[in-house]
Amino acid sequence: MASIGENANLDKALLKENVNKIEGLQSQVSEINYDLTIIVDGYEFKITELGKVTGTGVVNKLPENTPTTDAGTEVAIKDSWGTEAMRVVKTENGEEKEITKVATVYAVSGGEGETVPVPYGFYYVGGTVNSGVVISDNPKDKNKYVGQEDVGKDLEGNQFVWIPCSIENYKKYNWGFNLHSYDNRTNTGEEIQIRKYEGFYVGRYEAGTSEVILKNGKKIGDERQTVGWQNDSYTIEKVTEESKPTTKANEIPYYHANVNTSEVISKRMYNNNYVNSGLITGTQWDVMINFISDETEKSEKEASNTKKYEDLKTNCKWGNYKNTTLNSCEGKYCTIDENGSMMSEWKENTNKTNREGTYYIILTTGATEEVKKKNLYDIAGNLWECTQEIAGTAGTYTMLRGGSFFNDYTVRPACSRMGATFAYADGTTTGFRPVLYIK
Repeated sequence: MASIGENANLDKALLKENVNKIEGLQSQVSEINYDLTIIVDGYEFKITELGKVTGTGVVNKLPENTPTTDAGTEVAIKDSWGTEAMRVVKTENGEEKEITKVATVYAVSGGEGETVPVPYGFYYVGGTVNSGVVISDNPKDKNKYVGQEDVGKDLEGNQFVWIPCSIENYKKYNWGFNLHSYDNRTNTGEEIQIRKYEGFYVGRYEAGTSEVILKNGKKIGDERQTVGWQNDSYTIEKVTEESKPTTKANEIPYYHANVNTSEVISKRMYNNNYVNSGLITGTQWDVMINFISDETEKSEKEASNTKKYEDLKTNCKWGNYKNTTLNSCEGKYCTIDENGSMMSEWKENTNKTNREGTYYIILTTGATEEVKKKNLYDIAGNLWECTQEIAGTAGTYTMLRGGSFFNDYTVRPACSRMGATFAYADGTTTGFRPVLYIK
């Protein structure tokens, strides 16, 4: 009805625009030809030139995934990925038909016979299960790196990486770099998605924002003083009920975040019929680290945890750490003094490194390929990242993970744990990372 033009007929431009906004649309419509066939949530519909809409049933035309299917190929979803939901479709004779099995995802091949669920509203970009499958919420990014293991940063939407994991391996790991004790249990609510989809999506970058603004309206750099969520001088973006983080390249990371703020902001990213978002948990962090460390063990399936600990300690020299010099850095940076309480304005990184004199430096997200593992950026540094993991025996602390630009990678590698109060914001060194939950 919203596509009817002034002459009481369907306006092709309006129809194309409105159809492409439908959640669950299998593929964008590039040209209107009647009868127009569209597929939504795995069901096929036809729209006639007069505006009549009919449902013609379930689409079963997608190929089964095989070990030789190219990564990124859309394939048939697994039977267990259907979701029980009440849906009504009008048939050609006007009768209403109840449908109770509707998927919230479509499926793509992740290579080598692995099938990856992609929630509606997101698009496969590139990568494989082994190298890290990347999805985006912007249709312009669709298939940009199809068939390629390595996915670039020149994408427009928010991006997430698929972390494959069986229910047997969805657990916390004691990596041996713990500053505080922690709750080693996994919330059973997290396991629902793992049992169904055998994996989860994590933000490709640290949570970021496009702009840092003073509360008095001046941009950062007009004054030089302490920055913080709770500080009267600065705020990150305009932290309102509508504020949402990004997870894309070349953004200013949400430094000075505490776990309370991180949870609220993470949940605001998505909440629709197909996904919701949240703050990464301790188990998800450990499984993600295990996924990264397995890169050195492809031929050693039974390798001991001791080997993994050593790999993480000696080989994780990626990230913005105080004893690591990063070259070919892009984007912007700001300088931090030795106490972590002062900062410069954000400026272009013309020297292309993570150093400027004696100052420590925060970089914009995904500043260099040197901080990339399995198509993920900034897991080790830029910032300590808040998680939902409980630290300490009293349950009054949260666990920070990943280390920051202030830390030595051999002492605080990406698997490290450090406790902090829920309302704590550690100078300029604390941020967070969102995850996706498929409904």
